[in-house]
Amino acid sequence: MRAKAAAEPPSRARASWRWLGLLLPLLLLLTLITTDPLARNPWSAVPENPGDPLLNAWVLAWDARALAAGGRGLFDANIFYPHPGTLTYSEHLLGSALLVLPVLWLTDNPVFAHNLLVLLSFVLTGLTAALLIRTLTGSATAATLGGLIYAFSTFRFAHIGHLHVLTGQWAPLALLFLHRFLRNARWREMAWLVFFSVFQFLSSGHHGLYLMVAAGWLLVFEAVGGRPHPWRLILRRGVLGLLACAAVLAPVAGAYVRAHQAAGLSRSLEEVRAFSADLQHFLATPKGNWLYGPWLKRLGEPAEWTLFPGLLPVGLAALGAISLLRPRARGTPPGPADRRVLLGYGSLALLGALLALGPVIQVGGSEIAPGPYTVLYHYVPGFAGLRVPSRFASVFILGLAVTAAFGARALMKGLQGPARATVVFLLGAGLLGEHFYAPIDRPPVRVGDRIPQVYRWLASRPDVGAAVELPFLDVWHEAARTYYSTAHWRPLVNGYSGYAPPLYRFLGEELAGFPSSGTVRLLGELRVRFVVLHREAYGKGWRGVELGLAALEARLRPVAAFSSVLVYEVRDPPAPPLAPACREALADLHRLPRDGWVVRVSSRPEQAPLLLDGRQDTRWESETVQRPGQWIVLDLGQPQRVAGLRLALGTAAFAYPRALQVETSLNGRSWQTAMEPIEPVPPLVTYARRPRPLTLVVLFPELRTRWVRLTQLGQAPAR
Repeated sequence: MRAKAAAEPPSRARASWRWLGLLLPLLLLLTLITTDPLARNPWSAVPENPGDPLLNAWVLAWDARALAAGGRGLFDANIFYPHPGTLTYSEHLLGSALLVLPVLWLTDNPVFAHNLLVLLSFVLTGLTAALLIRTLTGSATAATLGGLIYAFSTFRFAHIGHLHVLTGQWAPLALLFLHRFLRNARWREMAWLVFFSVFQFLSSGHHGLYLMVAAGWLLVFEAVGGRPHPWRLILRRGVLGLLACAAVLAPVAGAYVRAHQAAGLSRSLEEVRAFSADLQHFLATPKGNWLYGPWLKRLGEPAEWTLFPGLLPVGLAALGAISLLRPRARGTPPGPADRRVLLGYGSLALLGALLALGPVIQVGGSEIAPGPYTVLYHYVPGFAGLRVPSRFASVFILGLAVTAAFGARALMKGLQGPARATVVFLLGAGLLGEHFYAPIDRPPVRVGDRIPQVYRWLASRPDVGAAVELPFLDVWHEAARTYYSTAHWRPLVNGYSGYAPPLYRFLGEELAGFPSSGTVRLLGELRVRFVVLHREAYGKGWRGVELGLAALEARLRPVAAFSSVLVYEVRDPPAPPLAPACREALADLHRLPRDGWVVRVSSRPEQAPLLLDGRQDTRWESETVQRPGQWIVLDLGQPQRVAGLRLALGTAAFAYPRALQVETSLNGRSWQTAMEPIEPVPPLVTYARRPRPLTLVVLFPELRTRWVRLTQLGQAPAR
């Protein structure tokens, strides 16, 4: 592919600036029209739904807070306490946050900052795509139309609630400077290529990975095309550019890898397949599409599967292919565009569509063949963490926009004056009309002084400690709680993001039984200070909650009440560390030889030997969830001196006994209580921050026994 490297003559440079001076206001005007009514009220509403927009508003606010503190603790966000690195559970949006830092600091309104970025993405995406296309086609008019195709596509309107999907505006500029670098191998072009590539990764990791695929594809296309390039110089400087990108992005990538490995987070191929596109989805539009929505919406909902590119862009792309494949008219100057440009971006569009289909190509739900996405998933770092292959449609739209621009240029060839203006107007109106999406839903959001009073109360308290909001609810409510935490920034057990760590799911199950002695003990071990109870969310179950609170008044103290929201302070301290005498006694204990030991269990006797095999990756499991009456009896073979037990939980940290009674016997018939029943809780804070096999230690006064019986007295929630 060929890109111009020499400086433009003054007249052409002035024409370029005039074109930009017209293009920017046009893109801004079209953005305000097509995103109405969001553009009229960006202060206290979010586009589409209160899920991801509120998550991303919280991310932006956290970024601004961390950057104001010099970047300390950037990735250790306040949600999903006590897990570290929770900002990495979704896109960190650092590049976008840098664009609106003054807005965030001056207005303290992350919703407004989020919406500003949404609106800005349409303008910048159209602008950067147009700049790339003008470099490739040499036509400002064709570039304008191509920019409209890329910026105002059905795909982008369907994802108007996903900021990280919208902010792909830096990828076209990176490709523009890639073309220039391949032409002259200058350091300046390489520097800009590195800058826009890094900024794209920092703005949207999704688009950063898509850019990596697109740039690699176009680079291979150039290498096999036989076009003369200074390849040795390109290789040397290109390697240095890659190293520069890696040096900047390595700390961010390392934070993601560490946090995800610690919490055991990953995307299975089955999950990726569930969010892959079907070929019929390329005919699907959102229900809000005024032209096609009534007929095509049924082919692919929700937003991830609305990939209709429009009939006019496809028609223009076909016209562009036909025009460039025909022999050139004699005397027609070649210009900057040629067949290789068309073939490169046309094939890139097909590649993007193919990758959007995910690991398996499907048509109408029927599997046709394996897809190439599997190669990316298994062999290219980063892609195993992406859940939605269908978003590769953005690469398809970019390739289509470039190819369609060639068609628009061919269509306008030879047209002048009113005829040319009429064709341009009709093309522009048609491109926008096919994708017009109205009205955009904009659920209201409380901001500033309208944020519920309970969150402002939490901010006013000097007490150190985490908070939890109960009951755990659906993702919309948890997204709102995540956003409202920007008012107080306390560590919050709740959270909403692209991943949920295992401890969060466990706590959701356990705390469904709040208030109880076990759940209060659990909150104390987690060092949770405040419990925020939403009375209306309990419905008819609130009466039982009231009775439980009254029974536990010594351990739960009411500290605030706001309409239907009550706040209680947990007075159950975490389990203290072992006293020195206990540590010395524990150190003096030695493991008894297991020769001759026999174990019996209340259920699944075939698994009983796993209790004594000494391995952390095997364990005995009861047939049902934990409930009173389940037991384990250990026969030591002969009477021995015993002063405690070690129960190896391994990596099943959440399978600890909820309440445990330990009894001993010398004859196996008459039993004596070795200690008072206990409600053990493993060190979950330590486990969340550094997962490792856990061991539960139970100590009691030394005694002589042959049999030891462990009886479960507690009840675990059904799973």
